[in-house]
Amino acid sequence: MTNTPSAIKNATFSPNTTGAAQYASYTIVIYPSHSIQSGGGLLIVYPAQIVALANITASVSAASASSNPLVSVDQSARRVIISNAFSKVQVPDSQGISIKLTGFVNPLYNTIKVNSFIVMTMNIDPVLGSFYFID
Repeated sequence: MTNTPSAIKNATFSPNTTGAAQYASYTIVIYPSHSIQSGGGLLIVYPAQIVALANITASVSAASASSNPLVSVDQSARRVIISNAFSKVQVPDSQGISIKLTGFVNPLYNTIKVNSFIVMTMNIDPVLGSFYFID
């Protein structure tokens, strides 16, 4: 994981398996610098080295996590968007935000590293109804 200055303070990446060509789930924990508003979300771009299956799922665990987030997947862009991820303002805290992604297959060779996920936090503009990135 690469942390962008003045954005996400820290991040960890934990695969459930590192075996070559095995079904995998990945847990990413981020510690954002800025609060995420109620209704805000997350954008995750996964690396080209892994294979995405048709049944990708995502879940969010955090102090203000919503019980009904909306998950959309664009496999051509290798992107997972979790909107309405927070039911109230998610302030930066020591617990962070845990994101679990399932429905992937590890690279065919163990020598290929899988750690180039991109995670961005988003708020929703109340007037336009569109998302804008904050971290």
